[in-house]
Amino acid sequence: MHAGSRIVQLSRSGDEWEFAVLAKFEEHKSMNYGSDVQPLVAGAGGGDVEGGEQQAKRVIVSTSFYDKLMCVWSF
Repeated sequence: MHAGSRIVQLSRSGDEWEFAVLAKFEEHKSMNYGSDVQPLVAGAGGGDVEGGEQQAKRVIVSTSFYDKLMCVWSF
């Protein structure tokens, strides 16, 4: 909560599990209180064009407690 917001991916290979940090957001000046990640939407948020196709972007809303800040960000 105090380290900022993280988007993580959990993957499994056999009996092994691994977490990978896909994105992080550290603009909040107090603890992250709540977050929501929207499903991938192709072409949302003006995604980068690569190979003639727009890449999908994730839209995230995160809030912080003491500074009462709500941020909308994407990756």
